Amino acid sequence: MSLPRIPGVAFAGRIDQVHKTGRNSLQKGDLVMSLVCSGSNSRYVCIPRDRLVKVPTNKSVSSPKLACLPEIYLSAFQALHYGQSSGARYKKNALAGKVVMFAGGATAFGQAIIELGIESGASVVYVTASKVKQFQKIIEIGGIPLSNDPAEFLNSTRQQVDVLIGSAMDSNKDTDPLTHDHFNVLKKKGGVVLLGGPGAPNDYPMILPGQGPCDVDMSKVLKKATKHNVFENWENDMKLGKRDLEHLIGLLHKGVLKPRILERIPLSKVSKAEDLIEARRLHGVVICEPWILEKQRIA
Repeated sequence: MSLPRIPGVAFAGRIDQVHKTGRNSLQKGDLVMSLVCSGSNSRYVCIPRDRLVKVPTNKSVSSPKLACLPEIYLSAFQALHYGQSSGARYKKNALAGKVVMFAGGATAFGQAIIELGIESGASVVYVTASKVKQFQKIIEIGGIPLSNDPAEFLNSTRQQVDVLIGSAMDSNKDTDPLTHDHFNVLKKKGGVVLLGGPGAPNDYPMILPGQGPCDVDMSKVLKKATKHNVFENWENDMKLGKRDLEHLIGLLHKGVLKPRILERIPLSKVSKAEDLIEARRLHGVVICEPWILEKQRIA
């Protein structure tokens, strides 16, 4: 199948060939997506049919935008709805009245958290950012920007947050590492989701100390914290992951999700793009389309 996708982790593409043995609901030309950990920087890849999610023919969405779903939006959705059953997580009021805080700025993942949080009924989605120039982007998406200076964000959110999402020290380059100060925003029964990137260890590094005293018992909070890695979740419960993706396809079709694609690049530009991704956070997504010959800037 030809695969426009996010390099290295996710893809959306059309089936080129189907193995004829066994039951098969997929046909040549079907638009499908999946989450993969290897082989994505190629024009064709062979994947078992039970790992694919078929995009319904009545869903008018583009392959590049679909390619943003399996890692970025799936990870954000599962972080927001950790612990919720499949019956509850797809309802518009799944997070009704909840206050969410994401420590990570106006990144592509931050945008996904805001869009999905609002769609699920969250009353407020706070996003901390290090630079004031990111604030307007957060506001445009629908979030409430806060400085990542504890003296400022604690003044607005102390013991008000139901769901705190961020990373432990050095476990995810797309977010700011959480400190003890962040845990002061939690309600007594608030929850914490610690993000980890591909290959992150089961025991994420320790939380950094903060600038001031911590109002909560960190040992109890961390004991209840959910460690979230979208790749591990996909392998451990693929059926739920596929249902989540089907739900996200519907939201993309309705225009609820609006992934920002910065560039579409050919295979020859993948190495340079990965260097840029490593060097700085991108406020959007770079899509590798192996069949194009020249870089196509989108925004």
